Amino acid sequence: MNLYLSHSTALRFWRSWSAAAAVPLHAFHDLGAAEAALFPDRFFAASGVLFRSACTDREIREALRGAGALGDPSAASAAEKGADPAASVVPAAVAPRVPAAVVPAAATSRASSLGVAAATAPGVPAADAASASDAMPATGAVAVALRTACCSDNGSAHVVTTSCGGLRNSTAATRHRLGGALPRGSFLKVAPGVFVCSPELVFVQMAASVPRGALLALGYELCGCYPVGGDRAGALVRRPLTAPRRLSAFAARATGLTGVTAARAAAKRVLAKSGSIMETEVSIVAFSSVAQGGLGLVPPKLNEPVTLSARAKEATGLSRVVCDWLWPEARVAVEYDGRDSHASPQQQARDARKRDALRIDGFDLTVITSSQFHHVTQCTALLLGVGRRVGPRKRKLSAEHVPRHLTLRKQVRAHHREHFPFLFKKSRS
Repeated sequence: MNLYLSHSTALRFWRSWSAAAAVPLHAFHDLGAAEAALFPDRFFAASGVLFRSACTDREIREALRGAGALGDPSAASAAEKGADPAASVVPAAVAPRVPAAVVPAAATSRASSLGVAAATAPGVPAADAASASDAMPATGAVAVALRTACCSDNGSAHVVTTSCGGLRNSTAATRHRLGGALPRGSFLKVAPGVFVCSPELVFVQMAASVPRGALLALGYELCGCYPVGGDRAGALVRRPLTAPRRLSAFAARATGLTGVTAARAAAKRVLAKSGSIMETEVSIVAFSSVAQGGLGLVPPKLNEPVTLSARAKEATGLSRVVCDWLWPEARVAVEYDGRDSHASPQQQARDARKRDALRIDGFDLTVITSSQFHHVTQCTALLLGVGRRVGPRKRKLSAEHVPRHLTLRKQVRAHHREHFPFLFKKSRS
């Protein structure tokens, strides 16, 4: 029997796996809008078919036990974690060795240039997961991610089945049936007999149960590289799980699924390469449509590197900087100055040199602080000022926009408080 993890259980798996399979911060900055060589379907066999799905509590427990997913995720042995390079903090070996996916030669070459190990030899075809061999090893990162995913929701795993046979949800499983067409790549085989809904399918599934602001926040997270452990200055960031165009393409092919209409609309507003939840919150407020409560600014590039001139390098000692939001053609940049990540004297000195370098090279630079972002009137005025410099002048916002805007903010913040509570225990971001 095969187990298919879905919804919030699949989301927790991908969060844990992306942290274990972290990528170096410099590699994240050098990414384009999307880097397919880093996504999980390059490491796990893909399928769009539900085949002999586990349904009863006993079948589900046996599948999880066979994959090493039962037990406390924090109790994994050092040997188990060391069995997978993804569980290491060494930047040069950050990809899980799961030899079951197609890695074209170009993707393999690009992955190597980013310090990411290739999963298989170039050109090895991936079999459909329904008939793929069960010889795939459950590596350390996968086992820990499975334990993390299945030890929440009071021990109940969300699973997809072909038929529940009249079974009710239990302490072991919350069962779902998918009523529409499933594109190829809907499921990824992560261990013998265990499949996980792809990040793209998870996005569609969650669209049926969360408000638009929360769905946008989830999209930014899936397409972004948040810090491992919440430390923005760390050397490693979470591996991106998908890209906006992949979310849109998947939703376009997934006809008849619950939530797919909301997913299609939200995917169009998601931007790649968000580096933190605060970058996500500012982005959603600034670049969502006015009709949905955003400010409708022209979308920029996030976390985009800028090579500096010789004059700027001489004055600051920097040869390159990375802008939080950048409009290259308009030579406009915006930086977010958070309370915690920019509080140390060393970070403040680096920020000052970075801003001096950008101004020397003729960039129009705006800095938005944490207090300004949380002051709705100030934030709106500041961002609309940026918008006038990067795109056509927009009509004045109507009075009806204010409640939509506040609702959007509340939905995004509520999502982040629920899923990243540790980031709000210290201080307000």
